[in-house]
Amino acid sequence: MRPTALLTLLLAWISAWLPRTPDLTTFALAVLSLTLPSLAWRGAPRPKTARFLSILALLPLLACALFAAAAFLFGPTPHGTLVLFTIANLSAYAFFLARLLSPTPRLTTPITLLLALTVWSWGSALAMATHRGAAPTDAPTCILTATSPSTDSYTRALTSLWDMRLPAFHAETGGKLQFTYHALLIVEGPTPTVYNWSKLKLRFDPLDLTRNPYQPTTCPR
Repeated sequence: MRPTALLTLLLAWISAWLPRTPDLTTFALAVLSLTLPSLAWRGAPRPKTARFLSILALLPLLACALFAAAAFLFGPTPHGTLVLFTIANLSAYAFFLARLLSPTPRLTTPITLLLALTVWSWGSALAMATHRGAAPTDAPTCILTATSPSTDSYTRALTSLWDMRLPAFHAETGGKLQFTYHALLIVEGPTPTVYNWSKLKLRFDPLDLTRNPYQPTTCPR
């Protein structure tokens, strides 16, 4: 694999997990994520380090399996998809570095994993932007996410694909909320419709407003 292609892949992958407004820590992680593969690519093979990283990559996968089992037994948690996304990224990156450091680098599998995670994040954004799951309408619409754990906090509009990537927003849990949602699609009109965004199914599901009377039904002006 050419270095330019490797750089392009890593930049695309990093764009999938960077927060909406990166701080100094996440910026440093992004730089480190670019630097380590470059050093591994140019350096001599390190079989022992490669084996260690391969084992290290299995630990997040084990955590994923345990987390998935817990979700199956006790029900999904509000941040379950984000946790799985984060764990999968850590595992895929460790596996990628392990293959780079091995005497005979075989990058097809780790590259496929990194690309799949990139598509997952940006595909989620595209599905949200196209209102996947919602009924077609000509009425005014907006997508809102919460800024604090309260019923009147759905005030931040998601307007770009960058804002809609998988890790760019999440439900604000806490307070006295009975229901928490990652994002809401508001369809205005005489009889407004509100949809909840599912990070797991990558679609909008309609909400029963009789059970959720405190959710917003109009877009901010």
